Amino acid sequence: MTTHPVNRVIRAATEAQNRAADPKRSIWVSANAGTGKTRVLTSRILRLLLDGAKVTDILAVTYTRAAASEMRNRLFEKLARWTVMSGSALEQELNAIGIDRPSLEQRDRARRLFATLLDQPVGIRIETVHAFAQSVLRRFPIEAGLQPWFEIATNAQAAGIKKETVAAVLHSRDALVVDALAELARHFGERVLMDKINKLIRYPQALAALRENPAAFKRRLFDAFGAGDDADDPDAARIRLTGSAMPDDQADLRRVAAALTGGGTNDKKRARKILDWLDADDDRRSAGWEDYCSAYITGKGTIADNLASVATLKDCPDADEILRREADKVRAIAQQLHGLDTAALQYPLMVVAEAMAREYGQAKTNAGLLEYDDLIDRTIMLLNAEGGVSWVRYKLDRGINYLLIDEAQDTSPQQWKILSSLADEFFSGDEEADDNAPPRSLFSVGDFKQSIYRFQGADPELFLEKEENFSNRASIAHKEFERVDLNASFRSAEPVLGLVDAIAADDLKGIGDATSHAISRQGQGGFVEILGHIKGDPASKPDAFVSARMDMDSGDPSLALARKIVATIQSWIGSRWLPARGRRVRAGDILILIRKRAGFKTILDRELRLAGLPVAGADRIKLNDDIAIMDLLALGRVMLLPDDDLTLATVLKSPLFGLDEDHLFRLAHDRGKASLFSRLSQMAGDDAMIGAAHDRFVQWLGLAEALTPYAFFRRVLDGDVRKAFAHRLGNHVRDALAEFLEVARQHESLFPATMTGFLHFMEESDAEVTRESSNRGDDEIRIMTVHGAKGLEAPIVILPDTLKARTGQDSLIDLDPDGVGLPVFPAGNHPVRHPVFRAALDDRRQRDAEEEDRLFYVALTRAEDGLLVAGFEARYQRSMAGSWYEKVSTAMNQLGAVSLKDDDGHPFRRLENKQTAEPEDEKPRSAGVQPVDLPEWVNTMAAQEKTPPRPLSPSRFGAVPAVSSPVGQDRRDAMQRGSLAHRMLEILPGLEGDARRRAAERLVASAYSYPLDEDTARAVLGEVETLMETPALAPLFGEAGRAEVPVSGMVGGIVISGVIDRLLVTDVKITIVDFKTGTPPGPGQPLPEAYTRQLALYSGLMQQIWPGRAVEAGVVFTEDASIHWADRADMDTVLAGMADPS
Repeated sequence: MTTHPVNRVIRAATEAQNRAADPKRSIWVSANAGTGKTRVLTSRILRLLLDGAKVTDILAVTYTRAAASEMRNRLFEKLARWTVMSGSALEQELNAIGIDRPSLEQRDRARRLFATLLDQPVGIRIETVHAFAQSVLRRFPIEAGLQPWFEIATNAQAAGIKKETVAAVLHSRDALVVDALAELARHFGERVLMDKINKLIRYPQALAALRENPAAFKRRLFDAFGAGDDADDPDAARIRLTGSAMPDDQADLRRVAAALTGGGTNDKKRARKILDWLDADDDRRSAGWEDYCSAYITGKGTIADNLASVATLKDCPDADEILRREADKVRAIAQQLHGLDTAALQYPLMVVAEAMAREYGQAKTNAGLLEYDDLIDRTIMLLNAEGGVSWVRYKLDRGINYLLIDEAQDTSPQQWKILSSLADEFFSGDEEADDNAPPRSLFSVGDFKQSIYRFQGADPELFLEKEENFSNRASIAHKEFERVDLNASFRSAEPVLGLVDAIAADDLKGIGDATSHAISRQGQGGFVEILGHIKGDPASKPDAFVSARMDMDSGDPSLALARKIVATIQSWIGSRWLPARGRRVRAGDILILIRKRAGFKTILDRELRLAGLPVAGADRIKLNDDIAIMDLLALGRVMLLPDDDLTLATVLKSPLFGLDEDHLFRLAHDRGKASLFSRLSQMAGDDAMIGAAHDRFVQWLGLAEALTPYAFFRRVLDGDVRKAFAHRLGNHVRDALAEFLEVARQHESLFPATMTGFLHFMEESDAEVTRESSNRGDDEIRIMTVHGAKGLEAPIVILPDTLKARTGQDSLIDLDPDGVGLPVFPAGNHPVRHPVFRAALDDRRQRDAEEEDRLFYVALTRAEDGLLVAGFEARYQRSMAGSWYEKVSTAMNQLGAVSLKDDDGHPFRRLENKQTAEPEDEKPRSAGVQPVDLPEWVNTMAAQEKTPPRPLSPSRFGAVPAVSSPVGQDRRDAMQRGSLAHRMLEILPGLEGDARRRAAERLVASAYSYPLDEDTARAVLGEVETLMETPALAPLFGEAGRAEVPVSGMVGGIVISGVIDRLLVTDVKITIVDFKTGTPPGPGQPLPEAYTRQLALYSGLMQQIWPGRAVEAGVVFTEDASIHWADRADMDTVLAGMADPS
């Protein structure tokens, strides 16, 4: 009987997976995309545990927290099922992970493993390498030179320390740093300089070499360009080099220059440059070198094709020969000058970068903070330290017997140093055998083709080197070590894998010797489609800029493509059949992958939302780029300056207030010189929406004055504002709002809590919101970068922007990428590059191109059933040559794709196979799409609940009389004086003699915290002492009087909560006094209504507590120690009105 091809593929793949999961040997797995590496990892952990390995002996290292969480969940889900399985079902499960004949002990252990793991004080260690490093440093902080209570720095903390570091370095007295800053100030502005410094700080080994020996590092830097002898005086070397361009015999060159003066415009310009340079002295020649160089060299660094016109050659036949001879000499000298100038400029950059890194590191240490890179570096230092801490390695080594490494191809060299130090002992050959547990082993799984994190230090070549290294060590130690290849894809349909293999065979040099994918999903329908690319001129605005409304007929190709993608998706959802799943396309089936978050992604995201399609939130977003955060920051600015009309208009139209265009027009139109704020006040009574906006704005003005930024924005986002943002922008905005509040809270822990300071901090901040990506989510279209989609999959993947993007200018180049590093920025104004720099640049471009190939492979292999490829071509932005689009198009031609047209007549090509097998059982992607039998009450509208009353403070019940300005300095000063006076009146009456005097002096000394100056504080103290000596108030300040009495209760159906400044209760009467620092009423004038209302509420509460006793209540003004009693009849009127609102 012939075995079905699908069965053969699955059987071979299962055998390879089970061989990789065998815990008796060390395994190095090379796994194609979609071959089940997570299953192999979990299976190996399970088999280790089933064979007797202790939970604490296992360490599994993953690349991301999401991967660790998924692996942990899979492990516990399986173990939970094992506890209740029948004997036969459990045996099948154990067979599936490679245990052919499970013993009774293994079966019993399988049922108990779930409870065993739950009972462990420390769970099974499946974590990132950073988490492992942090746990090591927590365990040995003193040995690592850290404070035991160290924390991971937040973005706000790091930003604050960096700001202080920059200030410290700029004010440094170190002569080396001072000289470096002086030199750099001649070349760069602050922003450009800090951008370069921040990039150089990522080369800690190079900076350490500079720190250890500045002179040696400087010599090494100049030696790289063959200018080591000129390191101490590059200016003199420059003069010498430019002078060497002077011909020994100027006659020929002057003769040619004279001939050029009779030629055309270009000849005349060239003649003037040559003659000016020949006539100059040494210093002027050096300064004018670039101008002289341009007489021969083009802006692209090549010698000009036509150095002399036909007319000039007619008069001087040997002109071209003489000029080309000089051009060759000039170009050679220009190369040397580029190297010299690059080294001369790079050295001060490195000096400042080293000072910044050193200051920043010390500041973090002093603050007990570490960043993620610090975790790795500190752990390496701890493990490599000699002598006293060698036992640290011993204790770690004894605690880890089984090391499993996921995504090994993306592990950086620094991370490998940690992992190698753990694994080296596995192959030492001196371990003691344990018959009750598997032998110590290393397991690594990765894929050279999927190494896409070179910008984070990953090097795919290291994946191959480590395999060879451990294989050799195992051989020497006579340990079992095997490489296992996993080639069978359980993810992608046949058309997708056929395309991947066709492209890999011809056009993907960066993925190495790729093995063709075996297809396990044979017979399952799938497709690949490529839309005709859209051509056109780009919009007049930059690619990264997206206007609120682009002209429908603007012709911008990126906009046209975005709308084409949207129309295609709309035609698919609910209509296109997915035969492998036996259903139609849903929004959650679609994953759109782009290379960068800016530019086209923004346009496409906007068009999808305008079309009403459900779109998931971005996987990563900078807070300052989120429109909701922009609105909140605008609100902060308008709280400081209400007369800023433009900012106020922005805020009024945002979800914070919700006014529309018509309301805003009514407010802004025909107002003359009146501010928008004053117009808002004038029209508050004319329109309900405008009135509500005015009331909210005035309320928030008061809150902004009284509260810290964090407390203010937290109050703003309470209630309906957060819902309004979510309604307009989608639920994903809640993450950004929560992160914004967290940044505000962190800011207050580091800096003075002022609105101005916080807004400035946010403008400089690069805080981001990151969401862990998952294959399980809501029924929404996902848009993310290819890097962000690593490890994910989707039924349909769309690659919309696949033409080659224009690359930026050459920036930082590492001349020693495989060593400690020697980063350099190219010197400006040099069209000709030094050969060493050019070779390093070519090497980097080659590495970039190879990583681009691997990124393409990752993007293609995310697709399960369908793949759609598209692109746009635009001058200066996107081109066809060498693009992903071109590679797909070529491969589809080879595979016989069919040319078709859509309903609108637009051409596209399709590669498709028909469904010949039964549809697969689909794994649930979202709990929200699974049918569930719900009880009847779920669909019944709940009765409206009565909103509980919000506690009301009597002091805020009604408008408080303004001192002079409702938002001005007078009120602020009064509030500060009042706070100090209340504190004094709370403490001093209970003290006598020297104790009172000492306490008074301490209170005066603490005035800065209010903040008040000493003279004002002593004036407040004088008012307080006068009050305490007033005979009429003596009983209140006596032993029976009570200070700062909190009270709460219900008055007229309203919850009242407040604090009575002074309370005296006797058997017959209750006396209530509230202290005020404002202006007292004039002779014969009653108390302000707000004060009477406040006292009435307090009186009503006291009458409930002590019914039948008389209540008198008054206000004492500290300014003149005057007492003003509230009229009893007026208070009774207030209370009666609250009992009967009608």
